[in-house]
Amino acid sequence: MGLRRRKSSRNHAFNLQRAGAFTDAQLYCWAFSNDIVFDLPLGANLSDGLPHTIVVTLQADGQTANIYYDGEPGSTEVFAAPVDTQDGTLMLGQTTGPTAFAYFDQWMHFAVWSGYAVTADEARELHERIVEAPRLLGEGKTVMTYWPTSPINDAMNEINKLVATEGPGAQFYEGSGRQIVFRDRHAQSVDARSRNVQATYGGSGNAGIVSDPRYYDPLASIVNECTVTVTSREVQSLQEVWSLGQNVVVAAGQTVRIRAQAPGGDPFKGAVAPNTGDGDYTVVQGTVDSITLDKDSGTDVQISITATASDVLIISGLRLRAQPVTIASLTQMRNQIDASSSISQNGLRTYPLEIITDIDPFIAQDFCDAVVGWWQFGRPNAQIEVAGGDTDTTIESLLERDIGDRIRVILSGIGVDDEWWVLQRTDTVNQGLLQRTVFGCEATFSAKYFVLDVSVLDGPDVIGF
Repeated sequence: MGLRRRKSSRNHAFNLQRAGAFTDAQLYCWAFSNDIVFDLPLGANLSDGLPHTIVVTLQADGQTANIYYDGEPGSTEVFAAPVDTQDGTLMLGQTTGPTAFAYFDQWMHFAVWSGYAVTADEARELHERIVEAPRLLGEGKTVMTYWPTSPINDAMNEINKLVATEGPGAQFYEGSGRQIVFRDRHAQSVDARSRNVQATYGGSGNAGIVSDPRYYDPLASIVNECTVTVTSREVQSLQEVWSLGQNVVVAAGQTVRIRAQAPGGDPFKGAVAPNTGDGDYTVVQGTVDSITLDKDSGTDVQISITATASDVLIISGLRLRAQPVTIASLTQMRNQIDASSSISQNGLRTYPLEIITDIDPFIAQDFCDAVVGWWQFGRPNAQIEVAGGDTDTTIESLLERDIGDRIRVILSGIGVDDEWWVLQRTDTVNQGLLQRTVFGCEATFSAKYFVLDVSVLDGPDVIGF
């Protein structure tokens, strides 16, 4: 990581890094020759392949620094001179300086507290919250044969694709208890809180509706044809999937990391760490301390090459061998349920979302039928704004609502008494400190699913998609 302060005559930066001859229980903090080396607590290992929580604090004197590894304190180190971080600009990634490196390929999350040094107890609590963060992840009905089959450059975009691939009714969100939740496409039909009303808004004694619901035309959501071209793959024999084509020079005691990706973009499995016995590289000069891979399957791997402390290392002909997982065939699947009535009334409306195509053809068939069965006549949507009032009961009825909850809305004056599923929520507190929540909702309906584990049979003509 790097923090740079821009001045008229110079930039000041520091980096926290794994580098050089330092062990897997040390981190080097580099600050333009004003450097320190942190010792991590006993048992620490940065190369064990597991995620770890690292917290570094700089005290008010600008010189005293502490490090915490997975909530446990490491060494306290003192910079020779104060580290200049006032009015700094955070630089994520490579800075403009030709020798200032800030690579983020091994970072998962990153946060900065300005003007506040985390205490030892807070560092421990932070780690515990990260490790023990509750996750409620359903298994899903769409099973992928391989994933991922292309590089993931945007995590949220990939999550949206996974949700779209699961099908209509699937949800991914942060729950009211701050847990990460994924619900499969059957959840709204079989989960108790989606089948039974969880709260009533409007009417006597309930949290009040602020204004009439804002309805959205269900015709805009119509999908009456769904086709998916699914990919079938075959695992090939162990072979060369990547080569560098130039020499690699590694300074004595240093490590060079190279990202290897197959030219054709095919994923692979069973990758083997390069070795001289199988002709994966040739040593031109020096001695190899180690060559390792960060994983053995996927769309790319990182090759880490470390030289011994005694000499510069030069190797040539570096290659990576693995088993490519190549496309064997493409099969187009289409919905089988009848949507002719919707097509005649509304014209052809196809499914617009991008999905992952490495799925079984029969699962793809279920997916297509689920999409058209859910959306061929559109899904009524509405925004409903509710005021919590000034009682604990009515406020809690808002704060406890989760995505997928079934709610009842009563507006006696205009004869409205409807049930909705909550798809999203926005909360505000006005100047009078009153809680207001806007629910984005979708009208409930009875899905045609036959599910043995909760004995739900809502329709006779379609079983199980």
